[in-house]
Amino acid sequence: MTLRRSAMLLLPLLGACAVTHHPSPLPEAPERWRTELNAAAAVVPDWWRVFADEALSNLLEQAALHNLDLAAADQRVAQARASLQQAHGQQWPVVTAGALGSKAEGKAEYGQLSLDASYTLDLWSADRARAFGTQADLDAAIASRAFTAWRLGTSVAQLYFERRALDERLALATDGLAAAQRTFQLTQERYRSGLVSGLDLALAETAIATEQANVIAVQQARDEAHNAMALLLGRAPAELEAWVGAEPSLLELELVPVPAALPAEVLARRPDIRIQEAQLRAADADITVARAKLFPSLTLSAGGLIVHGVAGMVAEASASLVQVVFDGGERRAGVRLAEARYAELLDNYRAGVLNALVEIENALARVKWLTEREGNDRVTLQAAQRAFQLSQIRYESGLESALTLLSSQSSFLRARDRLLQARSERVQALVALYAGMVGF
Repeated sequence: MTLRRSAMLLLPLLGACAVTHHPSPLPEAPERWRTELNAAAAVVPDWWRVFADEALSNLLEQAALHNLDLAAADQRVAQARASLQQAHGQQWPVVTAGALGSKAEGKAEYGQLSLDASYTLDLWSADRARAFGTQADLDAAIASRAFTAWRLGTSVAQLYFERRALDERLALATDGLAAAQRTFQLTQERYRSGLVSGLDLALAETAIATEQANVIAVQQARDEAHNAMALLLGRAPAELEAWVGAEPSLLELELVPVPAALPAEVLARRPDIRIQEAQLRAADADITVARAKLFPSLTLSAGGLIVHGVAGMVAEASASLVQVVFDGGERRAGVRLAEARYAELLDNYRAGVLNALVEIENALARVKWLTEREGNDRVTLQAAQRAFQLSQIRYESGLESALTLLSSQSSFLRARDRLLQARSERVQALVALYAGMVGF
């Protein structure tokens, strides 16, 4: 029976055993966000530029060049590209060549060249599915790289604004310590003059210790922010110079409106969702590969031998059809494993969509309520400042106790510190919202 006729006899069997798998329907995004804000701005790709801060843009450029997690993500993309090339190469026939030569004393030289080729037909689309799955793996690696860059940009921007707030909080804490020391000196003079009691002196001394502890706490937070930024920029902390200049006060920063984008638009841009979609495609291809193992494989082979010295050529061709008769259920278990893996990833995808929506909703809510909180903190600060000024005047006139002065001073300093923290959290929430809306 010839090779051509053998293949023709197999075609009806092959056509009756198509191996396909169709993905399950994916969840739909809601039509609107639960949290609505009055002002809205257009979504721009370079979201960090809405803050109009050159120092921030420079830090993001440095992070993109030197961050080690991003560099590792680039290498994973390179690995995925190489794997895809391997998968495409497996769809071609394998051809091998060999050469042999010999010469006996007093006799002619003999040599021969052999060529052999073999090819396993992709009857059940396993090779095509494997290549499709490898392409999906590459898509996932590219999306993962984008996700790393996206999270990196968000972290750098949030840390930058946090550090700006910490610089101002440190200056405020230092002023508070200086004010407490002046109050202590004044109280000490009045104590020596018999105008105040030892209780007032003790309270003034306690205030100095409290403000010193506050300065130390803020300094520690600044050091940790510095070290965290060094890590994001791929440097040792000792190698990172000052990265926040003398910008205007964070309280004077004109904040931009929140971006406006529909949930479906946001989900389409987010790299974390694209990763899970690519993983689903790869898992779907794995099901086809696993099912193809249930059916026979057909391998075509041909070979030839060319002999030099003694003219002649020998050639042969063959076809082999192989079907596993018994494997203890291993192949069918492999199909169930692939299907269960796909079902797991589908549930993860649905959870990822919900998590992305909740993340945006949380950012929207944080911006909304932090805006209101900041407004209340400004009113509180104005009242605390007036109370402190009045208590100073009354204390210096002998009309108020040191306890009242110290209490009003502490209230004023804490009110300004709370306002700075509220502004810092609000800006960071805006960063998360812009990055989350824009994606990458």
